[in-house]
Amino acid sequence: MFRKKAASAFLVCALLICVGALIITDVSTAQTKKKKKKKSSISIAPPSNFHPTTSGDPGTVKYYFFPNDTGTYWKFRTIQIVLDQQGKLLRADTVYSESRVIANDRFSLQRLPLMVTSDTSYRVGGEGVRSESVFYVDDSVAMTVFNNSVVGQGNSIFLVAPVKKTNAWHEKQDDTTITAVAGFVDSVVTPLGRFDSVLVTITQQEFSDMRKYYAPGHGIIKTVFRSVGPSGRGLVIVTMEMLEFKKPGSN
Repeated sequence: MFRKKAASAFLVCALLICVGALIITDVSTAQTKKKKKKKSSISIAPPSNFHPTTSGDPGTVKYYFFPNDTGTYWKFRTIQIVLDQQGKLLRADTVYSESRVIANDRFSLQRLPLMVTSDTSYRVGGEGVRSESVFYVDDSVAMTVFNNSVVGQGNSIFLVAPVKKTNAWHEKQDDTTITAVAGFVDSVVTPLGRFDSVLVTITQQEFSDMRKYYAPGHGIIKTVFRSVGPSGRGLVIVTMEMLEFKKPGSN
């Protein structure tokens, strides 16, 4: 199995695209002394102090996250490969996932607006797995929401303002995993097409790292997870790319 912390980073993304139940790898790493974690450059404001604005103006968190318009649809393809020490392919797996915004008028226990998506993940020719995801998104923060509470310990944080290089935050309020804005790239190409002015975040844990790519008006368009392979040898790469994206009223 992956080391617990490496798996934690992957599962955040897997939860979003609903493939955690389908992709399981046997990855383990040699025991090493834990590295001292750097403190985040900012801290999440207490939910009681949230003053949500949802302008979606350029440079805001909402500008870079999935749109919350009811009916917005996106589809991803996730490819997992396992390589040996010589770079030879040992195993490969492909999973597709589809999400559609079904509500944006629900509220958390703190009376903050939530976005809900209906999700389906499947392999070609296989039976789909259905679930729902709940998010809280405003101009300053984007996170998953569990048990209808924005202060839930199971919540995972994707982005935090200010959206600028070196800004960092804890992925979970009770965890030491830190995500940081790595910077911006001029363009990223996925099967859906080319995206410009893409925001990149990075989460690193010992022998693994997760990079997420956010495009204005689309949200996450690509993720790349890398870690050591089974028994601490070789390499595991999990790549997710956006295949389709539609907003209500678009062709």
